[in-house]
Amino acid sequence: MSRPFQPTALLDAKGSFLQHPERKRPNEPTTTRPLGPAPQWLSPAERIVWKDLAKQALPGVLMFSDRNMFELLVVLTTQFRARTLDKAADRSLLL
Repeated sequence: MSRPFQPTALLDAKGSFLQHPERKRPNEPTTTRPLGPAPQWLSPAERIVWKDLAKQALPGVLMFSDRNMFELLVVLTTQFRARTLDKAADRSLLL
């Protein structure tokens, strides 16, 4: 069974290239654009959660390309903190 593709940065952090440095993928797309501020369409409560969660992330981990999934996390976390995340299926999305 094939294993899912893992980013080179993750493999490098795990030490996967210590024994086989020739396996590095030098042409993998990367970005240097930071996550940035919360989008204008978020509610005031969601913007607070955006700032809170962005502060908790290690520097350089969340990038501009992560904005869509980060927005989903923000919306779900806002509902979770307001105690309105009732469905088990919605809570499983947080995981």
